[in-house]
Amino acid sequence: AGHAVGIVVATGMTSEMGRIQAGVTEAKLDKAKTPLAIKLDAFAHQLTLVIGAVCAGTFAASVPRFSSAIFKGNAMRGALHYAKSSVALGVAAIPEGLPAVITLCLSLGTRRMAQRRVIVRRLPSVETLGCTTVICSDKTGTLTTNQMTVASVLTPTAASSKLHRPVHIAERRITGIGYDPSDGRVEPRLDDPSILDLAQDLAARDMAAVCALCNDAKLQEDPTTGSLIRVGEPTEAALSVLCEKFGLPEFLKADAPSVEPWRKATTAWTSHAYERVATLEFDRARKSMSVLTRPRTDSTELKPKYLVPSTDEGTVATRSDTQEEATNNQPVITIPNGPTARLFVKGAPDSVLRRCIAIRDPETGITRLLTDEERAAWEVACAHLAARPLRCLALAVRDELPEELIAYAHAGPHAPPPISLANPNLHEAVESGLTLLGVVGIRDPPRPDAKDAIARCEKAGIRVYMITGDSRETAIAIASELGILKNADPSRAFQGDAFFREHSERADTIRAQLLSPDNGNAVFYRTAPEDKQRIIKLLHEKHNDVTAMTGDGVNDAPALQQASIGISMGTGTEVAKEAADMVLMDDDFASIVAAVEEGRCIYANMQAFVCFLLSCNFGEVATVAGATLLGLPDVLTPLHLLWVNLVTDGPPATALGFNPPDPDALNQPPRKVSDPVLTPWLLTRYALTGAYVGFATIKIFLDDYAKHGVPLDKLSTWATCDTNVKPWKKFMPLVASSNVPFNDNCALAFGEHSPLKANAQTLALTTLVSLELFKALGAVSMDQSIMRVPPIKNKALCIGVALPLCLHLTLLYTPLRSLFGLTALTLDDWRTVFLYAAPILIVDECLKALGRYVAPKPMAPAEKNEIFDSRASPPV
Repeated sequence: AGHAVGIVVATGMTSEMGRIQAGVTEAKLDKAKTPLAIKLDAFAHQLTLVIGAVCAGTFAASVPRFSSAIFKGNAMRGALHYAKSSVALGVAAIPEGLPAVITLCLSLGTRRMAQRRVIVRRLPSVETLGCTTVICSDKTGTLTTNQMTVASVLTPTAASSKLHRPVHIAERRITGIGYDPSDGRVEPRLDDPSILDLAQDLAARDMAAVCALCNDAKLQEDPTTGSLIRVGEPTEAALSVLCEKFGLPEFLKADAPSVEPWRKATTAWTSHAYERVATLEFDRARKSMSVLTRPRTDSTELKPKYLVPSTDEGTVATRSDTQEEATNNQPVITIPNGPTARLFVKGAPDSVLRRCIAIRDPETGITRLLTDEERAAWEVACAHLAARPLRCLALAVRDELPEELIAYAHAGPHAPPPISLANPNLHEAVESGLTLLGVVGIRDPPRPDAKDAIARCEKAGIRVYMITGDSRETAIAIASELGILKNADPSRAFQGDAFFREHSERADTIRAQLLSPDNGNAVFYRTAPEDKQRIIKLLHEKHNDVTAMTGDGVNDAPALQQASIGISMGTGTEVAKEAADMVLMDDDFASIVAAVEEGRCIYANMQAFVCFLLSCNFGEVATVAGATLLGLPDVLTPLHLLWVNLVTDGPPATALGFNPPDPDALNQPPRKVSDPVLTPWLLTRYALTGAYVGFATIKIFLDDYAKHGVPLDKLSTWATCDTNVKPWKKFMPLVASSNVPFNDNCALAFGEHSPLKANAQTLALTTLVSLELFKALGAVSMDQSIMRVPPIKNKALCIGVALPLCLHLTLLYTPLRSLFGLTALTLDDWRTVFLYAAPILIVDECLKALGRYVAPKPMAPAEKNEIFDSRASPPV
C-alpha cells in the first residue's frame, strides 16, 4: 500500500525481478536429488547386488545337477533350465514397480493436500514434510484470523486536580467485531462514564483524523454476500472502522458527503477536511508512517490552540489569537495559530512515544508538555494493552513544521520534494517533535483451531516458533493463549535483531543452546525478514533441523528458499509463491499441521509398499533358494514366478498408496532424514515374514508329494531318478484317488507333464498367492494392529486384493491352467491352503506388537532450561 513516482531504468530480465527469476531458473536446473531419491537409489543399488548374488548362488548350486538323469544327461538342457529359474527369480525379487508407485503416492498425497487447501508446487518436497522438526510461523494471518478490530482506545484526560491522579490516561472500550462500523460503538470512558459524547473529546477527534488520513485501505460491499470486506491492509481497515465509529465532528456535518454510511466519516476527513500531499511510508527502523496534509477548509476547528503553561492554582490559560509571554519562566510550546500544513503519524508506541514532546488536553484542545513521568505511564499502559493481548498503535500529530514542508504542501503536484522528504534517512527527523493524541489497541483473534494444531505439534515432537513484528508483551500473551509458551514463560521470547546482535563463538553457543530441541517452542518478536533466514540457518547448522517456514512478502523469498519447506500464503506476493514449495490457500496454521500429517502418511505408504513387495520377494526368494538347497524339483516355475510378480503383487502394492493416515502419525517423533527406507528392525521383520512365506510354500509342496508316496529323501534326489538304478527300483508314487501304481514312475513323479508335480505346484502357487494377499490385508498400517486399522479403511486395497484373487481363480478353473501346468483344486485342497496361509496374519501381528515395543516412543514435552536468565535474550 502507498504511493510513489517511479523512474524506469531497466526492463525484463535486466531488472531486479528479472535477476531473481534468472536465479530461480538456474536453481531449478541445478536442483539436487531429494533425500528420499538418494536413499532409494542407494537401496536399489544394494538390492541389485544382493539379488544378483542370490541368483548367481542359486545357479551355481544347481551346477552339479546339469547332467542329471532327468535331463537325459544333457548338460546344456540342465543349464538352460536352471538359468531360466535364476533369471525368473531375479525378475520376481526386484520391485520394478517402485518408481511408479512412489510417484502415485506423492500424487495422491498432493491431491489430498489440495482438498485441505494446501497446494504443493514441487512434488518431491512432499516427502520432506514427514521429517519436519520445526515450524517457523508468522503470527498475523496464520496463527490469527487477520481480521483486526480496534478493541480499546487510550486518550489523555484533562489535567484536573479532581482526579487525584499524577498521570491522566482514560480508556474507551470499542465493541463489535469485523469490518462493519454499525456493529458496535465507542463506549464511555472507563474512568468517567458521564463523558459519553465524543464531541467533548478533542483528542479523539484528532485520532479519527489520523485513522482516516494515515490509511490506504478501503471498505467495500461484497456483491455476493452483501457484507463489508476490506481492500488493503487489515490494520488500516480496522482504523477505518474506528474512524466511522467515532463519527462525524460537528464542523464537518454541514458538508457531509453523500456516500454510503459505512464510509461517510473517512470520506469527510479525506475529501473535505484535509488533502494528502505526501506519504512517508512505513519503515522497520523507525516503526512508523505519516502523511503530510494541508487543510481544505478555513474552519477554526482545524486550528489547534497554543499553550500557556499551567498557573500555580492548577488552571490552564488559553489563547487562540495572539501569543502572550509565559510567566514564572515556565517553558512554552508555541504552535502557530492556524497551521497551513500538518503531519499525522501512526506507529509502534515504543518508537512514537520517544519522539513525542507534547500531549493534547481532550477537553480544551490545548497542547502542553509531555513529562517524563507521563511518558513512562503511557509505556506502562501500552504494555498492559499488549498483555491482553492487543496490538498497539500510537497516534500523533505534528503542527509545527519547517518552512520547507509548509511551502511544499502548497506548491502544487509537480514541485520537487524537499530533501527531508526525498531522503528516507531523514524521515525520523521529520516525524519528531510530535504531539501525542492517544493509543489504539487492535485485537487480532487467534484462529479457532490453532491452539489444537499446536498441541498436536507438541505430541508429534515438532517445535513451533512464532515469528512476529509485534511487541514483546503482545507476542508473549498471544503465544501463551495459543499454547506455544507455557505459563507465559518470558525466557522463551527473543527480540529478532538483539538475538543475532553479538558475533562471537560464545554467542553462537548460547544461541544454539537456546534453540536446542530440549528447550521446546519459542517466540521471536520485533523480527525482520532477514532474521527468519538467520533462524533457519542456525537451526540447520547446529541441530540439523528440518524447518518449515511461512512467509508472504517479497523480502521473505530468501528465507522461503532456504527453508527445507518454504510455505507461502495464498494472499502472499507472487515472488513469495515462486520461492515456496507449498502455498496455503486459507493461510491457516492448522493446514500446515495437516500437511505434515499427510507427509508422514505419504512416506508411511511408500514404506508400506516397499516393505510389502520386499516381504513378498523375500518369500519368493526363500522358496526358490530353499528348494535349490534341499535339492527339490521346481516348487515354482519361471512362469509361476512372473504370474505372482505381475498379477498378484502389483494391484495390492499399488492400493497401499491409498492407505489412510496412521492413527498415531502425529504421536511419534519426526523421522530423521538419515533414516533408511528399511530400518534394521523392518529388515529383520520382513525377513522373518519372508522366511515363513518360503517355509509354508515349500512345506505344502512337500506334504502333497508325501501324500502321494514320495518322501523327502526321494524328492531331494529327484534329479537322479532312474528306475534301472537300485535306489529307485521300488519307487512307486501313488494316485490319490485309487492308490494305483504308475509305470515310468520317474517321469510321472518329476517329469515335465507330471500330474503329481502339477498338483503340488498348484498348491504351492496358490499358497504363495494367498500368503501375499493376507499380508496385504495386514499392511494398512505399518505398526498398528489389523483390529485397530482394519482393511476396510482402505477400500482400494480391498479391490486390490479381490482382483488378483479373481484372476487366480480364473486361472485355476479355466483351460488357461494347462498353459501354466496347473490343476483345479478341491475343497480339501483349499482348506489345506488356508491352514498354511492364514498364520501369516498371526506372525505379522506378533511382529507388529514387538515393533511397537522397540519403536521410538512419543516425545515428552521439553522441560525448561534453567541455565539462562528468565528475561535474557542471548547476547543482548
